[in-house]
Amino acid sequence: MKEKDLNLKVAKLLKDDLAKTGFKVVLTRNKDVFLSLKERVDVAKKINADLFISIHANSNRARFVRGVEFYYLSPVQFDSQERAGSLVKEKELWASKGLSDEAQAILWDMLLTKNYALSVDFVNRLYSTFKNLGFKVRTPKSASFYVLKCASVPSILIEMGYLSNKYEERSLGRKSYQKQISEAIALSVVSLNKRYTSLVKK
Repeated sequence: MKEKDLNLKVAKLLKDDLAKTGFKVVLTRNKDVFLSLKERVDVAKKINADLFISIHANSNRARFVRGVEFYYLSPVQFDSQERAGSLVKEKELWASKGLSDEAQAILWDMLLTKNYALSVDFVNRLYSTFKNLGFKVRTPKSASFYVLKCASVPSILIEMGYLSNKYEERSLGRKSYQKQISEAIALSVVSLNKRYTSLVKK
């Protein structure tokens, strides 16, 4: 099984599940094409997304390792150089408002803090939902993945399971299991939206 094919299948299922509840969903790709990490986060920026969900499947040399994993970005993983670089990318967004560099830096810190809080809340809801539905889940972790650092919106990364584990690979290959994953993510988004209706718009 190829990870890229599995990721796309689940992403399409998730789009359908979320659309049924009234959300507008935009996929970074609709077919088997390669997009750079920058191109992926640029999609989120272009449409002014409320959430960025990156879907993946994992692998490990230790073939006994299995389980669903969730990742979020912690502010402590944003060093000063990265923060400055990200701020430069946002300058066009605030330049038209005539804000000083200091004001822009404050806004960036506020944005990062808000995104962190929402991402952590979302990850915790995902963890609880998947666990309650009987999935093998691993404790959520912070990470400095590009798609988490540069999307400029609340962002999380989901590893649906380990393709290197033959039992989990077999499950991931089943349409019914893929649908269960999609529904679990959708339930978590709906739960998040009930609390942050002003941040996650339908």
